[in-house]
Amino acid sequence: MAMASYGAMRIELLTRDNYETWKIQMRALLVKNDLWTYVGGIKVKPELIDGNAESREACSKWTETDEKAKADLILCISPAELKQIKNCVTSRDIWIKLEEIYQSKGPARKATLLKSLIQIKMPDTGDVRDHLRKFFDVVDKLSEMEIKIDENLLSIICSPNISPLPPVEKNTISLRNREVLRDVESKGSESAEFVYSCNTEIPIKTALSSADAQRWLNALAEELKNILKNETFELVNRPAKKDCIGSRFVLTNKYSPDGSLLKNKARFVARGFSQKPGIDFGETFAPVARQGSIRIMAALSVKLGTEIHQFDVTTAYLNGTLDEEIFMECPAYFKEILEQVLVNEKSNNIA
Repeated sequence: MAMASYGAMRIELLTRDNYETWKIQMRALLVKNDLWTYVGGIKVKPELIDGNAESREACSKWTETDEKAKADLILCISPAELKQIKNCVTSRDIWIKLEEIYQSKGPARKATLLKSLIQIKMPDTGDVRDHLRKFFDVVDKLSEMEIKIDENLLSIICSPNISPLPPVEKNTISLRNREVLRDVESKGSESAEFVYSCNTEIPIKTALSSADAQRWLNALAEELKNILKNETFELVNRPAKKDCIGSRFVLTNKYSPDGSLLKNKARFVARGFSQKPGIDFGETFAPVARQGSIRIMAALSVKLGTEIHQFDVTTAYLNGTLDEEIFMECPAYFKEILEQVLVNEKSNNIA
């Protein structure tokens, strides 16, 4: 944290995040140095009268003192923020400019403060007093803008132990077979993290002509089997006077935390970009949990002493309901993949 020293006084340099406290300290320093009347606009520059030595001397003295006030202000501003005041002529100009920039009360400023309030997190090696000071500084700024936050909600958000993403039990459970994957191992205070990484999309022609062709074919067959099982579509002859959208299979490799290949993954997707809003479909909405909602849920879990479990629903999007009737062309290699589904099913029945 950068500080400016004035004898026994130490002032934190102005940054984007500490204007309110800096303003209080800076005003106290200027009052102590008999310069606040210049910065506050109380003592204005006297009018210069041509041929009047007394007015010239008064103007010169005012300018000299105002330069001292400017120097005090500049020395207490972070170098990164000095660009904001490069065109200011007097100390009063600097003070007003800083107020305009850092003390805005518009919607954008309110949204920024509310966002920062939710995202404030105490570092693992941080001081809880610093954490609370920063937190309630933001609360005070919001109060000045007439935004009051419920005390119970504040106590939940304020919890210093909340991390940006809550620690959850690393289980993946399939909706169909309830198969539980292995737990993540921990080493001391450091927990192993899942790292999900995928290669660039693999063309289906390349995959089916590679040494892993059978594994890719099984992955494609499993995807198509899930689609048929959920009755996502039915095979029909192409109707006349109906627009059909294209479709394709997307192939990627999925890796385990240690970097080894976990599985070949195939997804059947529609080329929906060819559809036109208002003609082919109406308004759409897909609810997604925001980070702030997850943090509040984690805070409630901490307060109530409950555990959080994370689940991954296999082919979750197939469980949705589609109101429109959509016609889609079969993708490449559809016949071969459908035959593989039948082969796999026959093998399973024999086994």
